[in-house]
Amino acid sequence: MASTVESVQCFGRKKTAVAVTYCKRGRGLIKINGCPIELVEPEILRYKAFEPILLLGRHRFANVDMRIRVRGGGFTSQIYAIRQSIAKALVAYYQKYVDEQSKKEIKDILIRYDRTLLVADPRRCEPKKFGGRGARSPALSDVKDSSSPEAGVGVVAALQFLPDDISMERSLGYDSFMSSRKIAIEGESCWLIHLDFGSLMID
Repeated sequence: MASTVESVQCFGRKKTAVAVTYCKRGRGLIKINGCPIELVEPEILRYKAFEPILLLGRHRFANVDMRIRVRGGGFTSQIYAIRQSIAKALVAYYQKYVDEQSKKEIKDILIRYDRTLLVADPRRCEPKKFGGRGARSPALSDVKDSSSPEAGVGVVAALQFLPDDISMERSLGYDSFMSSRKIAIEGESCWLIHLDFGSLMID
């Protein structure tokens, strides 16, 4: 009767990336999606994937083979999911097939360096809210606050084309005007209006 293979399977997560590691007794091979871990991309994040090995030493991985499948997320999230699944798989293998003391030593080293090597990071990007530019920042208003020191100081010139028989105040909805005068532009009657922001009436 064939002996059962000593193996464990663990997963690591980061945001939407999921890495599943199948760990069994072997001779120290670690492959990610069929490629050796030494060729993992991007190169700038390669040492992140190597962190469990560098922390614990090659001798602890000498008698196991690991096959890792990762999907989802981006490059950075996948690397963090890979390192977590490697660490969790080794801890689970030592707990099941070696001894509790060795497993505890490995776990303490990993936790002391970075807790996310064994515990999933629950942080997520907060979604943007309607009416604003982002998750938290409020929408900027174009209307000046009448209580601010600048209110009532700034003066703007506006052109409004109006028939002669319509009241300028009633049509524009402003309570008071600093000054106004009627002019003619290209044969049309219009008002050149200087508005006081402090007296702006909003219904």
